Amino acid sequence: MNNKRSILNRKPKTASKNNVGSMDREWQKEQARLQMLRRNHEKYRDMRARQLYGTRTEKAELKDMERMQMMKSKMEQRQRVKREKDLDRKAYQEAEIYQEKQDMLHKQREEARKSYLHHIASQNRKLETFRRRKKEVHALKDEINRQNGPDFFARFGRNAL
Repeated sequence: MNNKRSILNRKPKTASKNNVGSMDREWQKEQARLQMLRRNHEKYRDMRARQLYGTRTEKAELKDMERMQMMKSKMEQRQRVKREKDLDRKAYQEAEIYQEKQDMLHKQREEARKSYLHHIASQNRKLETFRRRKKEVHALKDEINRQNGPDFFARFGRNAL
């Protein structure tokens, strides 16, 4: 084993140095969060105190405030539902348009395919008639040559067989 490269000769890893800027930001975030929690705690404590020990007018004000908050939250929920419906409707319309385009493209491709196949079939029919006519003409030429040419027996005699 090579002693120079041994894992035992490596320096031990040390903790990274603290990032002071990051620590300050984290501390500020934590302080802001704690301050918000304190404010909420005080607000709920005041509300409970008014509910339990407040005068009639304070209790009525608290009920009115709760009613207003509930109305506000209902309005926000209705608006959110309306926005979601609008977004869903828009997405549905876009999907419909996309599907119509896809259907039209598919229809065009099918029409082009049918047209191409019809063209190929007509070309095949023309080629078949051309070949048939060529064969007929060749057969007629052979028949004419046979009729005009010397007879086998005339050329080779009757005893050639």
